[in-house]
Amino acid sequence: MNPMELMLPDKALSWGWSRVKVLVVEDFSELCELFAFFLSPLGVQFEIVTNGSEALEAVKRESFDIILMDLGLPVIDGETAMRTLRKNGITIPIIAMTGYSMDLTQEPFLAGQFDDCLAKPFNLKGLTEKLEKHFTKHSS
Repeated sequence: MNPMELMLPDKALSWGWSRVKVLVVEDFSELCELFAFFLSPLGVQFEIVTNGSEALEAVKRESFDIILMDLGLPVIDGETAMRTLRKNGITIPIIAMTGYSMDLTQEPFLAGQFDDCLAKPFNLKGLTEKLEKHFTKHSS
């Protein structure tokens, strides 16, 4: 058994991950490596960019199913990048990532701009649950 399989619920092992294309927007290199470590063995298609400006360019260039967006990014922060994407008609799920404790009932979550939040540090189970939840909801 692959060690990654021990970290996932049974349902997640049979899920069609190769159908999912994710844009990861994260500036911390160790977390970028962790995303690659988690997503590659599952067969998830993904691209990693390191700031909000690169995220805006990536979305112009390619289609994604889900965006994982750090809030504290250089160049253009995550909230500004998300608002720009929404203003430009991008409706795919955008999941905020933050290491700060926050009340998800406050802006910008209450306004419905971000679809969800993934708290850092995260684990494989938490990541796959968010991806599956939002991919399933968006693709149906």
